[in-house]
Amino acid sequence: MSSLIPLLLALLTKPFLRSRLCQGQYSFSATYFGWGVAGTIALSISIFWLLGPIFFEQDHGRGDRALSVTFRIWSLITTFYMAGIALGLNQIRKTVTSPLLKLYIIFLIVSTALLFLVSLAIAPIYWIIYAVGAFVMYKISVVQKATASTR
Repeated sequence: MSSLIPLLLALLTKPFLRSRLCQGQYSFSATYFGWGVAGTIALSISIFWLLGPIFFEQDHGRGDRALSVTFRIWSLITTFYMAGIALGLNQIRKTVTSPLLKLYIIFLIVSTALLFLVSLAIAPIYWIIYAVGAFVMYKISVVQKATASTR
């Protein structure tokens, strides 16, 4: 079950990257506080509330492994989500005039990059599954575009 979640993220990568959030079409405060802070808190609660009991049940009541798997999945999903927030903030950074806000956005992007490195160390197998899935989805979309343009 837990290996399906990175594959699901791979399927959702393209639509997520094309969303208004990742394109930076919201204001800084809406992106950072609304989608970033509130969205990450809601996402985290949802993951631990919904997936934790499922993994606990699959593990026949052994809480240590269930908690570990739930934490790794949480790390993968929140890092993926925060990378989208960072992309949106980077687009916003290009349009703002305040040098202090630009510096703060750069700090947030670097923090997200560090979060990615930590998540990569915590859940390397899930990231490999995600990377392979995203690569396959990319290749499928390229082949579909090529066949559509030749028709």
